[in-house]
Amino acid sequence: MDALKTKRKSLRTSFTTTANKLKECLAKKEDAKDGDKLRAVKSQLQDKFLRLDEIQNKISSLLLENNETAAEYESDFQAAEDYRDNFLELKSKIETLLNKDFGSFLESPPELDVLFDMSYEDRKAQVIRKRCCLVCLKVGHLAKRCHSSVRCLICKRRHYPLLCPDLRKGKESNFSPKDRTADNEQRSTETLLTNLPSEHEIYLKTIMIRLRNRDKEVCARALLDDGSQRSYIEKNLAAELFLSPSGREIFSQGLFGGGISPASEHKDTW
Repeated sequence: MDALKTKRKSLRTSFTTTANKLKECLAKKEDAKDGDKLRAVKSQLQDKFLRLDEIQNKISSLLLENNETAAEYESDFQAAEDYRDNFLELKSKIETLLNKDFGSFLESPPELDVLFDMSYEDRKAQVIRKRCCLVCLKVGHLAKRCHSSVRCLICKRRHYPLLCPDLRKGKESNFSPKDRTADNEQRSTETLLTNLPSEHEIYLKTIMIRLRNRDKEVCARALLDDGSQRSYIEKNLAAELFLSPSGREIFSQGLFGGGISPASEHKDTW
């Protein structure tokens, strides 16, 4: 037990050092925009937390097995949860920045015009440089693993018009200003569920899961939608778990049958 606690102390110190380093990066605008640097620090933090969590699990098991140390378990558990909360909060902030990396780049009209002036190879290189999917233009996965149902307005293939080889600015036969506006609207819509029309009734997979936040635990049924790019939780369930919102976003949702919901505010919960 003493040896494990000594090792845990060293890992906690190492984790805290890396966490503080990451907080400094997030506080600096230049570093916060450096995707490669954020990914590197995130990888370091995750590695240290996983090793710390492994040692913590061993210590927790030993405390529970010994009746004399059972009372110590509660305070030890709370301290461990503080480290977990710190890790999850920082991880969430990094992922939010990385996910917005390409979106903010495209939403700037001047920079968007510059992209349209580029050749197909240069446009594609810009997407790859940002580590984004060549289908949906989002970070976090490759095109071969993308579930987006987006279709090009020009060639009808599976990508946005921005990445169409046939795109030539100034040639109305290929891509008119009206088409560009439609592309911007198409890109700005967040896909909640697969939006291809279907004449058949659709059944989605469900699974019973156990949700835990600190010492509160709830069983719930999760709906698995392979076409969704976000995860949602009901308000009453979030309240039951004592979850607090970490931010707010306003976006539309693609629905079954091709419909689009009005833009509305949604709370980010972690």
